Amino acid sequence: MSPSPRLPDPEAFWSFAVAAWDRGDVRDLLLRWQERHGIDVVFLLFACWLPHALPPTHWISLESASADWNAAVTRRIRTLRRRVRGIAWPEGYGALIGVELASERIEATWLARGLGTPEDATGRPDLERRLGCLFGRLPPTERTAFIAAIRPLL
Repeated sequence: MSPSPRLPDPEAFWSFAVAAWDRGDVRDLLLRWQERHGIDVVFLLFACWLPHALPPTHWISLESASADWNAAVTRRIRTLRRRVRGIAWPEGYGALIGVELASERIEATWLARGLGTPEDATGRPDLERRLGCLFGRLPPTERTAFIAAIRPLL
């Protein structure tokens, strides 16, 4: 008897996201994409991590909800953190980094829990295709380099 499918694990996703962020080459691309293209880093990492296919309408809903959270919460915290950096208050800056990270973790947890779709044990998706569809505005050579860098983490 094969095991029954399980829902995506928010902790497993968060562990992947942290491991990806800890790689300097990955972090550099993510920061550049965030600044130049308005990419929601958590959503992009989720798209890489999720092991099964979703209908396009589901991806659109997830991206929209993530964008709403990012605009209403995370980017506001990030803006405040950047302002505090300039006033020589390291404790406040450090506290805001923690709040920004917590906001991103809430988004990550919501993405993984909100799916309600069991994991597909058939294997990894074609990340080149998925990222091309979801993030076509990113330079193709950078997407390819990013995928090569995170593939060992998947």
